[in-house]
Amino acid sequence: MILNPEHVTEAEAETYTYREAARAIVLDADEMIALLYVAKANYFTIPGGGIEEGEDKILACQRECREEIGCDVKICELVGTILEYRKAERFRQVSYCYFARVMGAKGKPHFTAGEEEFGYELSWVSYTDALKSLSECKTTNDIARDYIMPRSIAFLHAAKHLLSY
Repeated sequence: MILNPEHVTEAEAETYTYREAARAIVLDADEMIALLYVAKANYFTIPGGGIEEGEDKILACQRECREEIGCDVKICELVGTILEYRKAERFRQVSYCYFARVMGAKGKPHFTAGEEEFGYELSWVSYTDALKSLSECKTTNDIARDYIMPRSIAFLHAAKHLLSY
């Protein structure tokens, strides 16, 4: 899938900064999904973030889950990939999303200073509630509205067949 609401051309995108990211649809023992709320910008997202140079995609996903949801996870399979072209930021990103399950006890998130400043909050919700929160949220943040939430919704739809309900 490609997210390109600003209609960036392939030639233009080649001049953009490139980033890869690892994300996850994470289920706990009660079949609840990890969902992050960003209070300062009023939007929701699934856990994940940038892959560091030389870092393995799966290890990056596990690291992001430890940081953002405080849990060790078992990566079960790739849900899909999404390519984003962000004209305003001159940025292109490939997000790899994995289906994962919590291993062991849940811990506490270890948000970065920036995430704390933006008011990140973790909740565990049903699949239906995750989709509803993402779909009905009225953020005024352009990046969240045009990229982050549509990306999370697309990955949730792609992972539905992996859930037991």
